[in-house]
Amino acid sequence: FFLALLSITFVLDFAFGVTMTRELARCSLTPHLVDEARDLTRSLEYFYLAIGVLIAGAILLAAPWIARHWLILHSLSFSSVTKAIAMMGVAIGFQAPLGMYMGGLYGLDRQPVLNVAQFLLSLLRFSGAGLAMWIFGATVQVFFFWQVGFSLFQTLTMRHLLWRYIPVGARSARLSFSALRGTFHFTSRVTGTAIASFVVNQLDKIVLSKFMPLSVLGSYQIASQIGTGAKLLATLIETVVMPRMTIYAAQDDGEGLKALYHESCQMVALITLPFTAAIAFFAKPLMMLWIGNESVVAVASPIAVLLTLGSACNALARVPAGLTLAKGWSTFGLYESVISGLVFVPLLITFVHYHGAMGAASAWLLYNGCCLLIDMPIIHAYMMPGELKAWVLWDALVPAVVSF
Repeated sequence: FFLALLSITFVLDFAFGVTMTRELARCSLTPHLVDEARDLTRSLEYFYLAIGVLIAGAILLAAPWIARHWLILHSLSFSSVTKAIAMMGVAIGFQAPLGMYMGGLYGLDRQPVLNVAQFLLSLLRFSGAGLAMWIFGATVQVFFFWQVGFSLFQTLTMRHLLWRYIPVGARSARLSFSALRGTFHFTSRVTGTAIASFVVNQLDKIVLSKFMPLSVLGSYQIASQIGTGAKLLATLIETVVMPRMTIYAAQDDGEGLKALYHESCQMVALITLPFTAAIAFFAKPLMMLWIGNESVVAVASPIAVLLTLGSACNALARVPAGLTLAKGWSTFGLYESVISGLVFVPLLITFVHYHGAMGAASAWLLYNGCCLLIDMPIIHAYMMPGELKAWVLWDALVPAVVSF
């Protein structure tokens, strides 16, 4: 449930993280925009401070209602769950600006530094939580106390890295409404896309948390952690190559953009599709090796197969989606996400009503498969004319055949 709530920050990460990536990448081409980029960074920091307080406050106030009226509790007490949800809210509030700082580092082409920092922070997040529970007791409260402190530390670390590497301007950075207005057209559409994507990507957990016991939600979340692996890998590649695609688009370098586009799509396929094939054929033994609980594996493994196949379809569309943002066509993502959400929401609720957790996973696969078939011809017709056949054959079909 914490992971589902934490995804609230995805809306902010995607909307303003993408804006930061694009603006700081453009800044690398035009040094006279450094002061404007610094002002945008400072202004977004103030914005995120307010948003973090609002998120934390809203979850704190709603914690008793969520524990009493939303979650189906069996072994956990109402008091412990209420306190845990309250701490979730504080942790999420601290983590709200994280995507903006990471997006800025991507835009500055500081991926190696960011990768090392993310690795060390991830190691600290989970090993530290385990150590805290070993010392102070394996309770929900201890786990979330650690998450609160770590979220603040992680955000401050990323903030330090961004301001260390952002170019020095002619003056100090300041709050600037004009800098925010300058990106409003792009950011507003990306924000709409992020909100609709959040609904589509997290609605399955939210619906299951309402209609199913927490044990079922836990099994589904385990399967989801595996299933979204393909999508996560593809999203990382999209995030890394998007600044370079933005530069090629700004320079009107069609050949460079085309070569980078196909190389990136092939990289996504060669990284994600073998993983997808392995889960599709061997989910149960792999999960048994990892978890060691036969009853959990029996429930989670077929769900993991469907979620992984759906995420693979989503993964293949990540670089093409990044191309639309690099070229500034944010309207496409907004319309696509809103229309998809209007279709997916009733589809998901219907499938969950009749088939439970397996229905949610089936809806995810059906939704992503249809999006891939519909979106790719449209994106290539407008953004990369004449390249659809090459994408189908070399960027998707050949790697899929080899993998499976």
